[in-house]
Amino acid sequence: IMREHFPAIALAESGRLNVERYAGWTEDIFPGPRGGAYINNNPGASLAGAIPLLLLRPLMARVDEWNQRLPRRRPRGERDPLLLRMAAEGRTFYFLLAAFVTVALVMAPATALVIAYLCARIIEAGVPAAHAAAGALICGLGTPLLFRAGSLNHNLLVADAGFLALLLLWDAQDRPLGPARAGAAGLLAGYAVLCDYSGVVVGAVTALYVWLRCGRDWGPRKRCAAAFLAGAAPGVIGLLIYQASAFGSFYQPDRKSVV
Repeated sequence: IMREHFPAIALAESGRLNVERYAGWTEDIFPGPRGGAYINNNPGASLAGAIPLLLLRPLMARVDEWNQRLPRRRPRGERDPLLLRMAAEGRTFYFLLAAFVTVALVMAPATALVIAYLCARIIEAGVPAAHAAAGALICGLGTPLLFRAGSLNHNLLVADAGFLALLLLWDAQDRPLGPARAGAAGLLAGYAVLCDYSGVVVGAVTALYVWLRCGRDWGPRKRCAAAFLAGAAPGVIGLLIYQASAFGSFYQPDRKSVV
């Protein structure tokens, strides 16, 4: 269970990113300046994790009800405060199911999509299919991608979004980029920022690549740049709204909340 699970579960349970119900469960949850409680990170991964939890809400609710009827026993030899808290409140199996669902229906498919698209793009560049598939499998299985996909991880989602954006923009024949692909790359870059502030690096690199791939004419460059900014806007605006709600400011934490 990662800190990103708490807003995802809260969103599925109550329709809000406020995790006040779980205040004190982990040090990554802090009180908000106007009440409530929030995690100390951007909400992009939690929003993605909430999608399957919302879709499977009836099942999750039944498991939660069943779990709380079971005898509550302290796990033998266990010292993890979070696991002890889940056991004490009779929600261990509920959170275990939430962890499995977010991995099976978010992290694994998202990363597999990137690797499959990598394979397809390499084939488009003229590499034999067997070699392209081997390269993609090495990337997916021989790097930290496989390990990171085992939890609801904001860093991996930033990497997935950035890698997918660059693959979308790249062209083996160096044909000029169109506004549609530039806008899709902007949407991915904006989501990377929504997941973590390290996504700003992804956004900057992707924006530069868009600019370089749009040809030398000023007209196409303006259209691609506008499309990229329009695509990135929802993620950035969503982050600013969340930041103001959680921290009390669009650009910096509220000192009282952090203390």
